[in-house]
Amino acid sequence: MSKPPLIPPPTYTLWQCIGTALALSRRAIEEVRALARLPGPQGEPGPAGRQGPAGPDGSKGIPGAQGPPGRDAMQLEDFELEARDGGRFLALILKRGETEIRREVRTDLMINRGVWREGAFLRGDCVTYAGSMFVAEEDTSDKPEQGKAWRLAIKRGRDGKNATPDEKRTSEPVRFR
Repeated sequence: MSKPPLIPPPTYTLWQCIGTALALSRRAIEEVRALARLPGPQGEPGPAGRQGPAGPDGSKGIPGAQGPPGRDAMQLEDFELEARDGGRFLALILKRGETEIRREVRTDLMINRGVWREGAFLRGDCVTYAGSMFVAEEDTSDKPEQGKAWRLAIKRGRDGKNATPDEKRTSEPVRFR
């Protein structure tokens, strides 16, 4: 008789063998996927690529499409600043040849318009009325002291006494050198 084999014969069914093989395959695929996520070692640098075609002026690259012509720049001599209505309106004017660009801004400066008269007043206008000075808070044609368009700036003072010839000076006038 011969010697018994070193490895005993399998006692698995065919379906058990297939199930074990599938389980081992699934485990191997999971390991390969895990290893694929890890970065590999740096490879050797590849050969240099070939040079691209030269442009028409000898520069590298291909020129792009021609753009539309731009506007000429304005010089300092082309700028003007104009004030109208006592500084109420400021205009910036840019002139070059037949081209003119004009932009106006309205300021809220206090401008003395004198004694109040019928008419339209703009915000910031100052007028005197009944001995007091008023400033327009908004554009208006109302009379001061009527409505909210005017704000009292300087209130009229009391009337002073009339001087009589009998009164003498009590001090000498101050003289500056």
